[in-house]
This record gives sequence, structure tokens and C-alpha cells, in this order.
Amino acid sequence: MEGLIVLVVIAVIVYALLKGGASKASKPNLGDPYACSGCGVQVKHNRRTVSAWEKGARSFYCKSCHGQWREKQTSKQPSGCLGFFVLLIILPSIAITSLFLF
Repeated sequence: MEGLIVLVVIAVIVYALLKGGASKASKPNLGDPYACSGCGVQVKHNRRTVSAWEKGARSFYCKSCHGQWREKQTSKQPSGCLGFFVLLIILPSIAITSLFLF
């Protein structure tokens, strides 16, 4: 039993040393180069990529690859206006009818 406790303590210490010793990626500066994750071209960081880094992104895309990605995203998403207006009409009517029924 004591051997198991010693082994667990050693494992926790080794984990803490490895976790603490691993350097986190430093914030990129404007103008620092990076390789585009889409096409591999060397590009310099700009406000968009630095802002993405601050929001948690660690893969960056050049302007053309980012534009292609945005086109794919907007083509996949429905606008949602019809659903919103349906809820806007249905919910109050349900509320009004429930007042008269009870």
C-alpha cells in the first residue's frame, strides 16, 4: 500500500513538472510571420489573426483561405428570419389563449 502511495506522489510530481515546464505559446505580435494552415504560405500576423489568438485560436489562415472559409460558413447557415417571425407570432398567441382557457 505504501508503495502505491509513493508511486502516486511521484507521478503527481512528474506531471506537475512537465505541465509547468511546458511553455505556452506566446501572443503573436503584428508582423510576426506564420504559416497559413490552409495553404502553407508564410504570412505576417495582422489584427485579425492576433484577435483570433486572443479568442483561443491557434491555427491561422491567410486572407484568401480565410475568405474561402467564411464563404463556406455563410452558405451553410440559414438566415433564421422565418423561424424568428413564426415564434414571434405563435408564442404570444399561445400565451393569450392560455389566459382565456384557465
